[in-house]
Amino acid sequence: MKGRTWRKRKKKILTTACHSKTFGHQDEKGLGQWMRQCGMKKTNLKFWDFPSTGRGLMATQKINSGDIIISVPHHLLITIDTVLTSEIGPALKQSKPKLSLQESLALFILLEKGKGNNSSWKTYINTIPKDFTTPGYFIADYNNDVLDRLKNSVQIHITKLRKAYKQCQTFCEKYLSDNLINLTFESFRWAWYAVNSRSVYYKAECCFLEEEDNNMALAPFLDLLNHSTDAKTDAGFNVVNNCYEIRTWNNYKKYDQVFISYGPHDNHKLFLEYGFILPNNPHTVLEFSPDQILEVASNNGVHHLHHKWTILKENNLLKGLSCSRDGMTWKMELVFKILVMNWQQLQDWKKIMLGLIISREIDDKAQSLALILFKSELKNSQLQLQNLKKSCNYLEEVCEKLLKEDLLILQNSIKCIV
Repeated sequence: MKGRTWRKRKKKILTTACHSKTFGHQDEKGLGQWMRQCGMKKTNLKFWDFPSTGRGLMATQKINSGDIIISVPHHLLITIDTVLTSEIGPALKQSKPKLSLQESLALFILLEKGKGNNSSWKTYINTIPKDFTTPGYFIADYNNDVLDRLKNSVQIHITKLRKAYKQCQTFCEKYLSDNLINLTFESFRWAWYAVNSRSVYYKAECCFLEEEDNNMALAPFLDLLNHSTDAKTDAGFNVVNNCYEIRTWNNYKKYDQVFISYGPHDNHKLFLEYGFILPNNPHTVLEFSPDQILEVASNNGVHHLHHKWTILKENNLLKGLSCSRDGMTWKMELVFKILVMNWQQLQDWKKIMLGLIISREIDDKAQSLALILFKSELKNSQLQLQNLKKSCNYLEEVCEKLLKEDLLILQNSIKCIV
């Protein structure tokens, strides 16, 4: 599940909500009825507005581990086949360069939105949030006070969004008649994030699209399920009954909120893709770039650095270097061990990786080098937190929470060493 945006969740913790008076979201209430009229079997879930997580789905009776909680018929999924049979289908089949699946789905959503009451998908489209808390909605707010590590990721994310918009703009101008789609950057941004945050994994084969990432579809009603790190589910398309199904491996009582997992994502990933972060996220890590590792090695007298760096690069050991509240990952420990080896030890570096050589000297030197990096990053994070403006919008609040999270990880990693 690719999920949906997180709304009304600032300073909130995921909790199970008891049945309290719901608010008047008539669009969401009508969605289930519309889908049942279109052939979806009745589920033990209904829309509810939860105090701590916003809108979601509530169990209407006890749900046991192993139960299928929702089954969406194929004809109620929005897939590439749905798009190809629409008014923009002929243009997609002849367009060059080809659009991506996400771009195509975004244009389809805009096409149907523009039809208003004449769209057969009106009931579903009316349930899509009017805006999102994802990075593209804070373009004007990024400045030197924003968390450096987040800023770099966000810039890449926004560049991808703008590139997609330009490609779709060119496509519409070249292949579609005027006014078929109301395409502005603001409208495209909305549709892009609707697809990005609410789609499910659905493998598609289509020669008319770019060959990468053709693995998504929109699943009405199902995308109202919220994310929890404790949720255990299996999701996929059942070719026997021609439905997209979700099976839960959790137990729920009547009136519990029912969750799924969007994946084992840390808070940076959750914010970039879905627009929310989770307190006490067990998947949160602090990643370090190769440049940070190289800098600490260069400034602290590491010998044979060029040769060691070649080993690390050729063996793909410079990606995904991180630490968590439990300290350094095994991969990061290995990198520091290789960096502190003398020339003779370096000849057998693979034995260290396989655990065949245990050296207290290498361990101590590696931890000392790591400690220098962690203390330096701790100081930088404390300075950033000190200089961060008082939280007055959601972006600044996210930055503050992420910085505090980084501080905790660094402090715990230092404790693991000393």
